[in-house]
Amino acid sequence: MQYEEILSNVRHSGGPSRQSEAEGLLDAVLGVLGQRITQDEASDLAAQLPVPLRAPLLGHQADPERFGAAEFLRRVAEAQSMGHNEERLRAHVRAVFAVLVEAVSTGELADVLDQLPAEYEDLIPAAG
Repeated sequence: MQYEEILSNVRHSGGPSRQSEAEGLLDAVLGVLGQRITQDEASDLAAQLPVPLRAPLLGHQADPERFGAAEFLRRVAEAQSMGHNEERLRAHVRAVFAVLVEAVSTGELADVLDQLPAEYEDLIPAAG
């Protein structure tokens, strides 16, 4: 899937309607995900995404941080520097994950999900 298609799909899957906000949301979600999964897994995921989406996933600590879904949402909100209510933020994050489910291979998605606790299922449509 090309970058513009991913961006459009996020916007039409419950994400922000403005392109600049959708771009920021993609960067924020992928950046926080990069903190939560191993560097190897982040690299594998990045390899299946268009070039503009790779950088946020890469360059984090060698060991992934262990935090739950609520902290994931908090970090995304903080990275966006936008005031979102939790319901709207959750819908936006779900929109990004819904598009990632379509953009990457089933095997890669399974590898990412293996590194996340069950509480993330509410954020990742294919996991629920």
